[in-house]
Amino acid sequence: MGQKVNPHGLRVGVIKNWDTQWYADKKEFGKFLKEDYVIRTFIKDKYYASAISKILIERAASRISVTIYTARPGVLIGKQGSEIEVIKQSLSKLTGNKQISVNIIEIKTNIIIIIIIIIKFIKIKAKIIIFIFKYIFIS
Repeated sequence: MGQKVNPHGLRVGVIKNWDTQWYADKKEFGKFLKEDYVIRTFIKDKYYASAISKILIERAASRISVTIYTARPGVLIGKQGSEIEVIKQSLSKLTGNKQISVNIIEIKTNIIIIIIIIIKFIKIKAKIIIFIFKYIFIS
C-alpha cells in the first residue's frame, strides 16, 4: 500500500494559496491555529445549508478578517444584513473579543459551461458504448 498524500498540500505555494494569511511567533502560533480551527468549524457547522466552499482567514494585530466563499450568500447575509452581525458577535466571543470583519463572496457558476462539459462527456461515453456494441454484436 503506497503513501497517500493530500493533493491540496502538494499544490499550496505552487498553484494554490494558503487558507490563512498571518504570521505568529512560537508562543502564539498554537493559539492562532486553534482559533482558526474553531472559526472554520463554527461557520461550517452553523451555516452548512449555505454551500460554503472556502473560508479564508487573515490576521493583523487584534483584527481578524474572515472571507467566506459561498454559493448561497443570502443564507449568510440574512434580512438586511442582520445575520452578518450575528456571525461577527459569535466569532468575537469565540476569539476573545477580537475585532472581526466578515466578507461574503458569491461563487458564480456559468450554467452554459457546465452544460457544454456534460454534453462532451455524454458524447465521449456514447462513442465508447457504440464501439463496444459494434464489437460485441457485429464480430
